[in-house]
Amino acid sequence: MKRTAHPRERRIALLSTRLPSIAALCWCGLLTTAPGQFAPGEGGSVPEIAELSEPPGMITSLWVKQIDREPYHFISGTEAILDLGFSTPSSYGASSFDLQQSADGTGGWTALYSTVSAEQDNFSFNPGSGGHFRLLVHGGPRDGQVSNVVQAQSSLLDTQFSGWGIGTDFGATGIMAPWVGHAQTAYFNVRDLSDGSDIYDGVSFQWYRVDPTTGDATAISGAADATYVTTLDDVGGYELICRGTGNGVTVGGFAQVKAFGPVVAFNRAEVSDVDRGGFTLSLHKSVPSLAPGDLKLSYWGDSGELEIPISSVTAVSDNAVFQVVAEVPDGVTGANLGNLSSVWRLGMQFGEGEWAHQMEGLWIEFPTGGTSDFTSWTSAMGLPVDRCGANDCNGPLWISNLVAYAMGIDPMTATSGQLPQVSGLNAVAGSMHVIYRRAKNHPDATLAPRISPDLVDWSPADVISETILEDGGDWEVVDATISFTPGPVGFLDFAAVLQESP
Repeated sequence: MKRTAHPRERRIALLSTRLPSIAALCWCGLLTTAPGQFAPGEGGSVPEIAELSEPPGMITSLWVKQIDREPYHFISGTEAILDLGFSTPSSYGASSFDLQQSADGTGGWTALYSTVSAEQDNFSFNPGSGGHFRLLVHGGPRDGQVSNVVQAQSSLLDTQFSGWGIGTDFGATGIMAPWVGHAQTAYFNVRDLSDGSDIYDGVSFQWYRVDPTTGDATAISGAADATYVTTLDDVGGYELICRGTGNGVTVGGFAQVKAFGPVVAFNRAEVSDVDRGGFTLSLHKSVPSLAPGDLKLSYWGDSGELEIPISSVTAVSDNAVFQVVAEVPDGVTGANLGNLSSVWRLGMQFGEGEWAHQMEGLWIEFPTGGTSDFTSWTSAMGLPVDRCGANDCNGPLWISNLVAYAMGIDPMTATSGQLPQVSGLNAVAGSMHVIYRRAKNHPDATLAPRISPDLVDWSPADVISETILEDGGDWEVVDATISFTPGPVGFLDFAAVLQESP
């Protein structure tokens, strides 16, 4: 059976087919060091922010999607229309909701409509002049509870919000959702109902931070543009909504769009000492606490996603290193590790600085057999007893043990001259020469190049030919000719694979 260590020693950017500018030179064959394993806790601490929790006695998911006008279906003219959204009755264990209306929001509530199924999640209706609205729960453990109250006043202008949307704007900050610092951009399209023409101005933007435990929305100071860059103030379980409001002259009413998912702080994670009884989890930032219920270890089986129960989580060092105990079922070779916090999430990072790319979750591959010669090698190298796992890193270059083993070098004394180097690149033709070292006396390990267009999807590199440049007895230096499909950017790394004893 095989186990692949996280490739992290050398990653090469390539594939620019344009004339190189100063910036583009970085993509035309210059070697970049991929991230080595970090020192646990060196990133400080995750923000200590209390997670929001829903108060007892009420549901809090009611919100206004839009209030504007639409044409009558069978006669000329228009009518006011209000769209409300909410979580389904079934999500609360209820059978149905009643929609209630009040003039002032404090009393005199009257029933307007009822959901027709436990899966209904919206109402769309003519609200008259408008007012205050809430939901009343029927059935289940929340029977008789009411929701948060929302308000909407009808518009008399014959305009309609005909389109809207929201999404992560990676180009604005270079950070992906859900991490702090990512940008969200919203848009609203408006139509003049008198002639069907589009209206291109007359809508102002305002971003709101919504407390999902109460439904209360707070306008974010200074967030009055189409694009909003998230901050630490958004962490903890808040929802983000952008409202597009008509100016009351050319556009009436308003529409709102809700960003997907919470905003969380990124916490880089690595695992080591992996076996079928658990692993050691190291975090870049220390955390206040970590319990079995805070983590989720899961894999995909024949019946869908299945969880592996975590028996215990024990802090080893400064709440940045934890010993995780979980019995991996027979036949499971890998699983994804994540955590459920609305403040921070663990994840993987590829690259550093300007080229860093962060992904939520951590993939763990579990050994399926006994030990290999690799274990004897770690002892012979005199590696620290707490850093002798395949994915652990050591030495001045912080190189992973398994990659050093597959290259035939001592990680404690490795030099940059022993690492892969680009000796030639033809980005237009799609070929390159890479010189790298590999072990000859470690038949249980292989070192193979891989290609990726985005640091996410990796595939084996197409090695056209190899020339042995130097034979060191236990190792050899190879000049490999590799072909690739030219594109705007691409990456090359070397992955070490360990063949384990049956």
